Parts: sequence; C-alpha cells; structure tokens
Amino acid sequence: QQRPFPRGGGFFKRDSVEVVEHVAENRMMVRGWDLAASKTGKRTAGVLMSKGPDDSYVVHDVVMGKWEPAQRDGIIRRTAEADGRGVPVRIEQEPGSGGIAQVHAIVRNLQGWSVEGVKATGSKEVRADPVASQVNVGNVKILAGNWNEEFLSEMEAFPNGKYLDQVDAMSLCFDYLSTKRYG
Repeated sequence: QQRPFPRGGGFFKRDSVEVVEHVAENRMMVRGWDLAASKTGKRTAGVLMSKGPDDSYVVHDVVMGKWEPAQRDGIIRRTAEADGRGVPVRIEQEPGSGGIAQVHAIVRNLQGWSVEGVKATGSKEVRADPVASQVNVGNVKILAGNWNEEFLSEMEAFPNGKYLDQVDAMSLCFDYLSTKRYG
C-alpha cells in the first residue's frame, strides 16, 4: 500500500526551489515529454531542463495542456523547433503496442532531432526520488516564467495531487542528464 504524503511535506520541498531570472550559457539540455492521448484525463507535459558544469540543474520551461493526438504532436514539433536541433527529446513510452506506436509516430515527426522513447520502470515515486533528492538540497532551480506556480504546486502535492505530468517529465529529464558527463 502506498504511503500517504502530506501536502507540503511529501517528496519535494517547495521552499528549496529558487526561481532565477537568468541562467549561464553552455549547459547540457534535454526536453522530456509525458504524453496524454486525449483532451480528457491527464495532461501532456514537456519539461526543458539543463545541467551545468557544476552539476547543478535548471528547469527552463514547461509546455503543458490537454490536446488530441494530432494537435499534441504538432505542439511537440513546434516546441522542438523552438528548442533547437541540439536539444535531445525524450518521451515516456507507455507499455504495450499503443505506447510503441505513439513514440514511433513522434520520432518520425521529429526527423533531424535526437529522439528516444524511454520505458517507464518502477512507480512514479521511485522515478521521481532521484530528482527530489536534488531539489530538496537546493540543487535544482527554475527559470522565472508564467508556468512557475502551477509547476511548483504540482511538485508540492506530489504524489497525491490531481496531476503528476510535469513531475514525470522532469524525472525523465533528470534521469537523462544525471547520467551524462558535462563537456
């Protein structure tokens, strides 16, 4: 049985997150996507995250919404174009043939980018734990933006909040960046 986590005292400590106006250049970047397949239920969220030479992390941007698959795939394409071809794209791949087909369609849509479907292993809490450890010691900052409050509120309520999509996408980014050596 899942252990309940109280709001504000769960995985992520909101007061450990610093909102910054600027970030130094020359950082490794990745965009992670947690996909939804329809306009109802969960949301699709794309988190842009970086790692610096000092092994610090910054969340730069979040794109999020409830879209039909064709609209969602167009938004993913436009977001990749805005991020640039040098930013790898990682997509959480749901189990089964539907998840494989979904990722393959997006990979075909993003020719020219480094795109990979990543199979989710373990619970959402297990996948979020490594990034929560870094957040809670102040090693993850967020770039000031109109998405900040919703992002921080979702982190604060995790895993008991209504939505978990942004945290899932951030966990995917952190998993990628934490395994890469800077430079």
